[in-house]
Amino acid sequence: MSITPDSNMVHNAGGMLTYPGGGGGANEIFPISAGMVPTAQMNSNNQLEMVMALPLGQTVGGSAATKGSFTFSSGTHAQITTTAVTASSVIVYTITTLGTVTAPQAIKTTLAAGVGFTPVSADNTDTSVVNWAIVA
Repeated sequence: MSITPDSNMVHNAGGMLTYPGGGGGANEIFPISAGMVPTAQMNSNNQLEMVMALPLGQTVGGSAATKGSFTFSSGTHAQITTTAVTASSVIVYTITTLGTVTAPQAIKTTLAAGVGFTPVSADNTDTSVVNWAIVA
């Protein structure tokens, strides 16, 4: 099934992006969190991809940064200092440039509430450039 983004797609009260389905019903596509902005783009295979913008009001830099970037060195990075981290923080990563690896690697994160977090790549040779954002 392919979906063409148009004015029939709606963000319903239940927090789901929907489109009109066959038989008059609506089909849910995916959940949308408060502050997230959905957009659509075509990928290299001519398939529609839904993209979510990060919540508004994110802070770059400073002692309470909620997003930024780093470069792995031998698969590790020193602790990223930010007081915005809690014991239950959710941090998302986007690998912007692959370094010495041929495919994106899993990233394990150690959280230190009120202090920061330490990312470690699954590959100890990784030198990729990574963007990060605290989303919850």
